[in-house]
Amino acid sequence: SMLPVIARTALRKATVQPRGLAFDMHVQQCGAVLSAVWMTVVVGASTGLSSTASAVGSCAAASSSSSVATGECPLPPEMKQRYSVLNNTRVSPDSNILTVGFEGREYLGWDPLIPTCISVSYEGKEDVEDDGGEDDKKILAKSYSPISHPSKKGTFDLLVKAYPYQPGGGVGAYLCGLKAGDSFEAKVKSQRIMHSSPEVLGRWSHVGLVAGGTGIAPLFQILQILLREDHTKISILSVNCFEHDILLKAEVDELVKQHPERISVTYTLTGEQK
Repeated sequence: SMLPVIARTALRKATVQPRGLAFDMHVQQCGAVLSAVWMTVVVGASTGLSSTASAVGSCAAASSSSSVATGECPLPPEMKQRYSVLNNTRVSPDSNILTVGFEGREYLGWDPLIPTCISVSYEGKEDVEDDGGEDDKKILAKSYSPISHPSKKGTFDLLVKAYPYQPGGGVGAYLCGLKAGDSFEAKVKSQRIMHSSPEVLGRWSHVGLVAGGTGIAPLFQILQILLREDHTKISILSVNCFEHDILLKAEVDELVKQHPERISVTYTLTGEQK
């Protein structure tokens, strides 16, 4: 049977729990862009879930400043560090996939089975001038969820959209403009808690994933974890303005082809038809 999902296009954030279904929804109106929207619907939650304790090496908290790992001390995920761009490929008129390398530890995050998210820092330009007549600069930050499995060693992949410039923005355009050999500063964010735990394995018999635009990124990572390690069934709803805005379509369709008994996907468009 179909999962009962209701999504409004107006800008809102709401939490609803009808008849045992848990909806954590963040939907943004389709205007110039439909961005970073994601929603999870979980059905048939299992019990007996144990929590996971994060463990970091004894020298993990040795420094909270941005630095380069020295000796054999691994650089903790939460510490700012330079990440190297290994490859940057344009995948749509305004979106790129970056393959990024890192050193100092084996995995990007703390646990190879827990979804990850990074915060990228960028020294952007403000639209005001100081007394000296020079443009002020401000450290901007934006969060991105890798689309690669968190167990990937030494590298990860980012889906990035270069949104039109606006005050306080520009991180996406900055990342899309990087070339192989360039680097950027980032840190791994705290684990995202989903229904009281960051874990996604062994919890649900059926998961619904609803995404708009680049909101497919964190869900694609969850999808890969579930497919590689679990037997959960997954239903995906991908909401976009126009057909050319659909990101990772080929990758999602391929997974559906490989696991037809476990995955189903529906695409819907909200933009005006010309």
